Amino acid sequence: MPLSKSLTLRGYLVHEVLSDPASRAAAKAFILDGLAAGSLKPVIAATFPFERTVDARRFLESNEQLGKIVVTVSRTARRQTVTRSCGHPASSAKDEAGKNRV
Repeated sequence: MPLSKSLTLRGYLVHEVLSDPASRAAAKAFILDGLAAGSLKPVIAATFPFERTVDARRFLESNEQLGKIVVTVSRTARRQTVTRSCGHPASSAKDEAGKNRV
């Protein structure tokens, strides 16, 4: 089916936009303005709590979703993640030499 009214369809690669600072700034403004105005609304296929991340991954791999998959993180899980990523000895695993690893 031909496009009417001399319309042009143009796709963009993410690297085209992100590698150029002016394009990145324009894209960011377009997205933030669209979200603020309500003209851009993300489509959410499903929301999973952090504890069900495995289910979220399975749903993603099933290719059944139309839209984004959201994983929600509670304040407790966020604190634990930050503590682990900082290499806190109490929550870090140890490697074979007995040194902490994240």
